[in-house]
Amino acid sequence: MEIEDEKTSTDYVNNPDMNVNGFTNGNETTDFEPHLNEVDFFTEKIIEKYGKEPETDESVVLKKWNWGAFAFPVIWGLCNGVVWPLAFGFLLLWLKIITIGNADMVGIYDLIALVVAIVIRIILGIKGNRKAWEYHKDTMDFSKFVSLQRKWNIAGVIFVALLVIAFLTRIGS
Repeated sequence: MEIEDEKTSTDYVNNPDMNVNGFTNGNETTDFEPHLNEVDFFTEKIIEKYGKEPETDESVVLKKWNWGAFAFPVIWGLCNGVVWPLAFGFLLLWLKIITIGNADMVGIYDLIALVVAIVIRIILGIKGNRKAWEYHKDTMDFSKFVSLQRKWNIAGVIFVALLVIAFLTRIGS
C-alpha cells in the first residue's frame, strides 16, 4: 500500500521550487516554515505559556538576577565580556599553588577560596545583566540580548538544581 501524497527524492529534483531538504526556494509557500528568528520563537512560546510577552523594558530586565552568571561565572564572563571572574580564578589558582606542601595554609586557602567564590557569584548574579548589556549593546538589539540571557538563566537554574539534588542525596546516604 503506497501513499499517493508522499514525496520522493525525484519530486525534489523535478520541482525547481524545492531544494534537496524539501524546503521551498521562496517561489511557493508551504505549511511548514522553520523559525529562523529564535527571538520570535521564544517570544511565541512565552506568550503561549503565560499569556503575555516577556519583559523587554531595559530597566526591569537589567535589574533581574542572572542565574547563568551565578552558576558559570568564568564561562559566562568570557562569553559576555566580563573578564574579572577569570582574573579571580587565576588568583585562586595561584594561591592554591603556593600553598602546596604547606599543610597549615590549606585550611585557610580553602576558606578564602570558598568566600571569594561565593562573593563573586553573588555579585555576578546581581549585576550580571547590566555588565553583559554594556558589552553586547553595540553588537545586538535588546530583544536578542534578553533571549541570550534567558538561555543562560535556564542553564544556570538547571545546573544549580542538579547541584542541590546531588548535595541532598549525598546528605541522605
